[in-house]
This record gives sequence, structure tokens and C-alpha cells, in this order.
Amino acid sequence: MFRGLNLQVKRGELVILHGDDKSGKTSLCNVILGELEKYEGSVFVGGRVAYCSEDPWLQPVLSIRDNILFGKPYERSKYNLVMEACGLRVLEDGFPYGDRTLVMSNPLSKADKSRVCLARAAYNDADIYILDMPIPDNLFQSCILGLLRLKTVVLVSEDTNIIQSNYIDKRFDVGQNDLVVNKTKAKLAANNLIAALPSRKRFWEEEAHVMEPEVPTRLGHLSLSSYESLVSPSLRSPYGMLQEEPPRFVMDEFQGPAFPDDSSEHTFVQDAFRGYLRAAGVCLVVVVVLVQCMWQVLQLGSDLWLSHWCTTSSLHLWSNNSMYTNGTIVLSTHRNVSNVTKVLLHDDTIVVTEAMVMAYSNWNMNVYVVLAGVGTVMVVVRTLLNSCAGMRASNVLFNGMTNTVVNAPLADLSPDRVSRILGVYNADMATVDTRLPFSLGGFVANVFISVFCLGACIVCLRWSGIALILWGGLYVYFGSHFARPAQEVERLANATRAPHVAFVHQSVAGAVVIRAFGLKQVRRFHRLHQTHVDAHHRASYAHQVLAHWFALRMQLLHACLIASIAAAAAALVSTTDGLSPGLFGLVFNYALLVPPHLEFVFTIWSGVLSSLAGVHRVLEYVHGRQSKYISYV
Repeated sequence: MFRGLNLQVKRGELVILHGDDKSGKTSLCNVILGELEKYEGSVFVGGRVAYCSEDPWLQPVLSIRDNILFGKPYERSKYNLVMEACGLRVLEDGFPYGDRTLVMSNPLSKADKSRVCLARAAYNDADIYILDMPIPDNLFQSCILGLLRLKTVVLVSEDTNIIQSNYIDKRFDVGQNDLVVNKTKAKLAANNLIAALPSRKRFWEEEAHVMEPEVPTRLGHLSLSSYESLVSPSLRSPYGMLQEEPPRFVMDEFQGPAFPDDSSEHTFVQDAFRGYLRAAGVCLVVVVVLVQCMWQVLQLGSDLWLSHWCTTSSLHLWSNNSMYTNGTIVLSTHRNVSNVTKVLLHDDTIVVTEAMVMAYSNWNMNVYVVLAGVGTVMVVVRTLLNSCAGMRASNVLFNGMTNTVVNAPLADLSPDRVSRILGVYNADMATVDTRLPFSLGGFVANVFISVFCLGACIVCLRWSGIALILWGGLYVYFGSHFARPAQEVERLANATRAPHVAFVHQSVAGAVVIRAFGLKQVRRFHRLHQTHVDAHHRASYAHQVLAHWFALRMQLLHACLIASIAAAAAALVSTTDGLSPGLFGLVFNYALLVPPHLEFVFTIWSGVLSSLAGVHRVLEYVHGRQSKYISYV
């Protein structure tokens, strides 16, 4: 890309890089920063670098002030000087919280972002400034010729007035590889200039004791507070002036933006649930519930019929050698009815033959097949109705939100607001499309299975089944204590994951700028990344602890419930009018079936609550009540 390039910039010089479009001005800046690979030659940069990219990069989750400080301690006089030189006082007045306003909450034009980036570079107080950005004449006068007049500045510009200015030292045409030295550099009157930032000593002139030691990898080994280590990339610069330790970072008392209180989050669960049911269609939801009831009735009926069939299956053995008369089994050696009738003891004797048993078995089989077949049809119908209800709710909510966004004034659709809207479309609408219908369908199905099976056990066990109500109450007690905290812990995990993902995305987008500011900034971003990871892992650890707490109590309740049902069933079998063998098997089978379904009900309910939070955010847009500070969670 560059051949025979020889560019030397001395300390304190102002050099202008210019040329045609796509001539390589930005590439030359990247070569100076070490971002492009060199096949031959060398590049030496002696001093701390501050860089402004052609595409302004800011951290949207931070305020304007924090973007300018960029991890440096706040010094009021220096900060005000930089703000004045970069013309940011007018910008400050246009926002409700001044320079404490979040970048993401208010739109910034490209020119405004460029001025904030220039202020960030100036406040960093570097030795060399590489500015790959258009600068108007007023900023050239106040910032470049005023605030930074004692610094080394490499400025990319296409402004003819700046290129032909008498106040520059050199101008370099990148496309033509032409370097022009201004031998008649003029000087501005000192009374018309903003006070300049002091120049630094050369890095090889610094005393050895001010060289910064390597930052330890673990924050616990730092002698500073964890907050202070994150505020500043280094409290002592290897290129800094000899000075005392800077003061602690102190923020002025200021009333920041008021975000919505999460304590009121539980109040919209019912509203979100009702809104989702209305979107799905109340009549369709009622049909789904009725089909679910019919499925469970058929399932219970087929199990009871199978139990009855198993109880009477011993007739198959009687058909070979017995007769039943007046409540007594009479043995017989005959194989057919004609022979058996010759040895009838009484007129009311019932003869059971193999043909009769086979007919009886066929009858039982046909009834069971019908019940099981209709139950299978009900499962298919229930699944289709759940899908139809979910698709209808998704279409209604999507169309309602889209109509609200399309009809909204263009002034309300700022880039940050559009980014939030796209986030709702991407995450919350995906929840409404897929996660919530399956979660609600599984929740309702498991509730019906648990209620019907537990009810069947209570009916079969009669008075002994009263104890099962106690265990059911304990299930509800522990489940209610788990569902809400589980939702909050999941929300906390999402709340720690979202800033981490945003931070990684911002760091990748501004990687060139971060690296240009030096290794201390790179280490600071590493520490910030570790802080986000630790915060998310703490939330994940709490979620795991809560899950194990709930699983332990559920296992204990499962054991108690199964033991109670088995003991009550065994006690009834020994009585004269107790359970038949078929009913005993049915009750014991339900005793093993109910516990996992009950556990799954409370586990999935926490997921339903989290999904309803996404429904609430969609409904806020549907009804036009979207907040300025909509959560990302």
C-alpha cells in the first residue's frame, strides 16, 4: 500500500494528512498505531498516544462525562478546560442531566460524537494525538491551536483552510507521497488562545522510580480499592510528570436519571397474562382447557378400565377347570358347555368357558383401545390448539407493536430507541413465538396430570387419602417459595449477562481505539471484563444453589408422598372391602407418576413468569406506553 514512505514528525509539531478519497489516510493512521502489518521498514512512536477514529466510537451505556474521562480521575479545572476547548458547553445544555446524561438515552449526531471523542482524547493528556476525523474551523482554533498547541498532533483533514493554514508545521499528501514543510509558521496571539495542556518530558528522561509496575492479574492483590482500580487504567504513568498520587475519584452530588423501580414488577404479571390470553383468544383458550380435561378424563378412564380388566383376568384360568355357583368356584373336567350342563348342581350355576373368556377379553380390549385411541386424538388436538393459540397471540402482539411503531412520530424513533425496539423484536417476540406457548402448554398439561392423578389416589384411598392433601399443601408451600425467587434470580442472571454482552460488543467495536490509548487501557478493559464475568457467575451460582435447595426438598417430599400412598394402599388391601389388586397397582403407579409432574409444575412456572416479562414489554409498545428506560432484561 505504501512504498518509499518516509514521514518524520517531531515533538510539538502539527502535521496535516490530506489526499483524495480512498488514498490511504486512515490506513496511514493505522500503520502509525501498529494495526496494519508491515512487510518492510519500521515505525517508531515515542510517547503516549490518543486516537480519534473516523467513525466516532463511544460507550453507549456510559454517560457523556464517563466517556470523556475514559477511566481517568475527575479533575474539575482540567475537565472544564477540555469541555470549553471542544465546544461541549452548548451540547451539555441540550440534555436533561447535562454531561451525566447517558449516551444511549439521548440521540447524538455524528458531529456531537466527534466532539466527545475529541474531548476524550484531549482529557487523556497524551503526548501524540492522531485525529482521523473532520474538525471544523472553530475547534481547530480552540482545541488544536489552543489546548493542544504544545502536543504532537497528526490531523487528517480535507478542509482547504486547515490544509493551507499558516499555523501548521507540515502537510502530507498521502496519495502523492508529497511532504510540504511550512517554513513560515505563524503564531497566534496568546491572549486569544485557550490555556494549553502542559507538555511532558520525554519518556527516556523520566526517573526510574515512577515507572509503573506490572498490574497483577488478580484484583485481590491490589492495594487500591476495587472501584479505584477500575476508574483509572494506571494511577502512575510511565510517561507521566513527577507528581503526587492523584486524589480519589469523587463525583459531584447530582440527581441522576430516575429509572423505574423493579419492586413493582410483580404487579404487571397478571396484566401480561390477561393480555396474552386476550391475544390468544379467550374462546380458544377455553376450548384448550376443555380438551385438556377430556384428555385427562379419558386417560384416567383407560387406566381404571385396565385395572378392572386385570382384576377379572383370572377368569381365564377358571375356563379350563371350574364353575362358579352361588359365590363358590366349582371344579369341572369338561371342556365345552354341552358337557358342563349335564353336571350342573343348581339352576343358577354359571358356567365359564374359554370362548366366554375370550369374548370377555375382546370386549375389554376393544373398550381400552377406544379409550386410549380417543385420548391420543385428544393429545393431538390439544397440541394443535396450543400451537394455534400461540400463533394467534404472536400475530396479534406482533401486528399491534408494528402498527404502534409505524404510526409513531419520526422524532421518537432515535437510533437508540430503534435499537431497543429491535431488541424487543429479536428477544421478546422470539419468547412470545416459541418459548411461552410451549411453556404454558407444558405447565397446564402437568397441572392437569398432577390434579387428576392425585385426586384419583385420594378417592381410591378414601379416608386415608386425607394425608395426601397435607403433602400437596407442602408442595404448594415450597413451590410458591421457589417460583418467585427463581424468576428473580433468572432476571438477575439476565441483568448481569446483558451488560456483559453489551460490553464485549462495545469493546470489539472500539478495539482499535482502546489499543491506541495504550496497554493500561487494555488492562483496564480486561479488568472490567473480569468484573462482568464475576457478576454473572455470582448470579449463576445463586441460581444453582436455589435449584439444588428446591430439588432437595422436592426429593424429600417425593419420598414422603410415595411412602404415604404405598402404606395407605397396603393397609386397605388387608381389609375386607379394601382395594382390589388392580386398584392397588393403579394407586401405586400414580404414586410414582405424580411427584415428577408436581416438581415440573413449579420449575416451569418460574420460566413462565420470566416469559411474561417479555410479553409485558411487547404490550407496552402495543398500547403505546413504552418507557424511556425500558429494561434489556
